[in-house]
Amino acid sequence: VSVDKTQKSVQSTATQPTQQREIARPMAHLDNGTQGVTAALQGMTLASIANALLSEEQLRLVLEALASPAPGDQEQAAKALANRAKIDRANRAQIFGAGAIPPLVRLLRNGTAGGKNQAARALTYLAQNNEIRDAIAEEGALELLVALEAATGRGPRCPPTMALQRLTYHNENNRDAIKRLRAAAKRAQVSRGQNTAVAATPSGDVNAS
Repeated sequence: VSVDKTQKSVQSTATQPTQQREIARPMAHLDNGTQGVTAALQGMTLASIANALLSEEQLRLVLEALASPAPGDQEQAAKALANRAKIDRANRAQIFGAGAIPPLVRLLRNGTAGGKNQAARALTYLAQNNEIRDAIAEEGALELLVALEAATGRGPRCPPTMALQRLTYHNENNRDAIKRLRAAAKRAQVSRGQNTAVAATPSGDVNAS
């Protein structure tokens, strides 16, 4: 009987899901500084992390990368959080509980174009949890998302549009606020267009007396 148990144990270890082994590889790089963090984040695909939660230390390092002064690290960290938040409610709750909303909103405000889009993606998936929607709005994300949408164009596959749509789900306050912000953004665009047209109109010659 003991031999059978030993054989089963060996077989279990040998046939450990590839998914778990793939998780260990990118995460092993997280202790190697900024370059290691970036390399690890780039390896965090849905295929290799499906249904697995990060450890507290791993999540802390991802959030440090999100707050890094390096735009590449910020974008990759936001992308990793978006991919995780997409998986399930447990991942979204873990990310939210770790305090990811404020740095994602900061990236939405100050990041590169790529960083802003990845932050919007992350917020889109996080907003699938009812309790997170209000927190995202309270952090000031609605105005930033509307501004990004106005700058990049509104469309069904546009990251800020997707985030705004998700934030209105079962949330009348967010829906009303977004409607007002979009109306204000449209008025501002019209006003800028009129001012540009006026500035471009050649002035008449003035005869000196």
